[in-house]
Amino acid sequence: MKKLLSVIAFMFVVSLSANAQTQDPKEAGKIDAKKLSEFVELEKDQQDKLAMYFATKHDSYQNPNLSDARKQALGDYIMSSMTEILSPKQMDKLKTNPALIQTLTGGTSAKK
Repeated sequence: MKKLLSVIAFMFVVSLSANAQTQDPKEAGKIDAKKLSEFVELEKDQQDKLAMYFATKHDSYQNPNLSDARKQALGDYIMSSMTEILSPKQMDKLKTNPALIQTLTGGTSAKK
């Protein structure tokens, strides 16, 4: 009986941790946009546009079959979108923080 309860408790903990890792892509996108906004001052419309792109990234990353090439292409797409939305001054400031760029793009570097 104790083993049965232990197994049930273990299954419950595992299911809770799996649910905690699956985050709503829109919320995750907003969190990424907020991280960027804390480092580079963004206007509200810039933050909203970028949150949409970041949500797309998080939505795509929920696919377990996403290839490394697709992840790289998605990171390049996010980087080019940031380049279009941010001013040159904001982009220059962002390029001084490669760790933040990695977080936002999913691992690409600031090569553009």
